[in-house]
Amino acid sequence: MSELVVLKLGGSVVTIKNGIMQSRKGAINRLAKAIAQARLEQPGLSLILVNGAGCFGHAVVKKHEIKDGVRTLEQKIAFADTHWCVNQLNQIIVRALLDAGVPAIGLPPSSLLNQENKRIANFDLTKVRQFIEFGMVPVFYGDFVLDSVQGGSVVSGDQIVPYLARELKATRMVFASDVDGVCDSDPKTNPNAVCVRLVCEKNKYEVLAKLEGAKTTDVTGGMKGKINELLEEAKITPIFIVNGNRAKRVQKALLGKKVKGTLVKI
Repeated sequence: MSELVVLKLGGSVVTIKNGIMQSRKGAINRLAKAIAQARLEQPGLSLILVNGAGCFGHAVVKKHEIKDGVRTLEQKIAFADTHWCVNQLNQIIVRALLDAGVPAIGLPPSSLLNQENKRIANFDLTKVRQFIEFGMVPVFYGDFVLDSVQGGSVVSGDQIVPYLARELKATRMVFASDVDGVCDSDPKTNPNAVCVRLVCEKNKYEVLAKLEGAKTTDVTGGMKGKINELLEEAKITPIFIVNGNRAKRVQKALLGKKVKGTLVKI
């Protein structure tokens, strides 16, 4: 397999995060073109994309109170409704990629993986490998999936990305966020926030102590939760966190070039 990069498009980049099923089509189109350009610049590059759910998923999960399990008929309907909603966003992103010349194909996590108490228990990667080897670009997304303990639970893109990177031996992971990287406080509310250029073994606990959870309806944990998910994986696979609102930065990160953002390497 050629060089493989797993790219996460944050929900706050591709959606109006406090809205109701509102995508940021301009941002999506710019990112799709940047991804297409990266593939042209490095023809041997293999990609897997994972998009966050943003307002297509988090608000629905909270509204129906299914974050902590699915048991009743009403909750099962909410499970299916959540999946339908997040699938709509995935199709918008896949359409933009196709229009940009990227052979993208949406793959629903609910059809390929199960969880146990909100953690991935098994993930059938057979089709994923086949699509990559065939030159396609699989596009996963945050989804609601079967859970042997909870009945159903959220699997976030921040869980899917490192799992895929580890199992498929990715060269690097790229996270397109709505800020310039990992900062010592929320740059949206603190103009003096400083972004950390490198998170490593020496400073990882100091960085985590300073991070604040996102003040939105994100049921997957904010920046601190995201970094916690990634620290162990960063021992094996380097991680770039860049501003997804700057599509050129995403393009550079995909190609492993020097770029403004945060490198996580333990």
